[in-house]
Amino acid sequence: MSARDACDVVQHLLGDAGLKLLVDAFVDEGAPAEIAQGVLRAANDFDAMAERHAGSRPGLELLLASMLPGRVDPARLESSQRLAFLGNSAVWGVQSRVRLVTHVVAPCSDDAERVEIAILSGHYGFKRLRPVTGWKLNTSTAWGGDARPPSEPLDPSATDEDPPLVRAFSSPDLPEMSMHTDGERSVVELGEGPVGNTAAFDAVFGWCVRGFAPVYGDEGDVAEHSSWCDTPAELLHFDVLIHRSLPFTEAPRLACVGLAQGLPTPPHSLATSSHLPVTSRVQSIGAPPALSTPDVPRYGELVAYACTRFGHDVGDFKGYRVVMRYPPVPAMPVLYYPLPRR
Repeated sequence: MSARDACDVVQHLLGDAGLKLLVDAFVDEGAPAEIAQGVLRAANDFDAMAERHAGSRPGLELLLASMLPGRVDPARLESSQRLAFLGNSAVWGVQSRVRLVTHVVAPCSDDAERVEIAILSGHYGFKRLRPVTGWKLNTSTAWGGDARPPSEPLDPSATDEDPPLVRAFSSPDLPEMSMHTDGERSVVELGEGPVGNTAAFDAVFGWCVRGFAPVYGDEGDVAEHSSWCDTPAELLHFDVLIHRSLPFTEAPRLACVGLAQGLPTPPHSLATSSHLPVTSRVQSIGAPPALSTPDVPRYGELVAYACTRFGHDVGDFKGYRVVMRYPPVPAMPVLYYPLPRR
């Protein structure tokens, strides 16, 4: 009754039966019958409008949620995303408990004009609901105009031909996997294996790229860190750690780019026509970063291991985090921030 925006009211309107009970109660207490009938007529007119434009009241709520993402109720959006997670799991036959992505950005030791990056990417509690093979467990792509130097696996036991698994933080008994390149993308595919909870596994991949990208840019240039989400997951855990000596002063912002119509041209943070509604927020996790989380076992150890293998100390970084329940698929959450000008 006190809402100032009609769009906020729609999700709280009573159904036909509930409204009639309320109106009858007012009439029993002496409300004029003509006013009561006017309320019921107004409700019928509203339902007719909803059916004409959106098919039903739930359809109207969905239409408003899509048109006005800034007004989306977080609980309602999460409920919709959970339904999409269950549906996508059934359609594609796979699901993951946690989709993990962590980017660690540091200055190059031999070139002050560029940064290097270590990337952790993987799934915790990945399982098949039917005998799916060829599923892309990990896809990595580096965007930008200049040529990228080759990546190096963080795990010293990994070879260039093998998927860059971080074995100490992955399940001991993993199904068969293969790696190949597809244009600018490096893809790890799942081989044959059993289905169900008893065959669920954790797979963490890690690699670093020296001389990855320039520190400085022109007016309007941004650095982007993306998480490729094409597996139905209960949770996305997405961290970006930035070395405190780097001149990146603004906290990252979040955009979620839908991929149902293909990948838009970078920079993806500016492809607003492809952005999906999100209610998750970028959180600062401190400097040095507070890495503990109940969602990812031994996560602090994992990041410290990556930093050490990368040649840096985890205490020299500041951290930012996005946690998203039931991230939409296919989509690409992006954390982005402006590049400083020289």
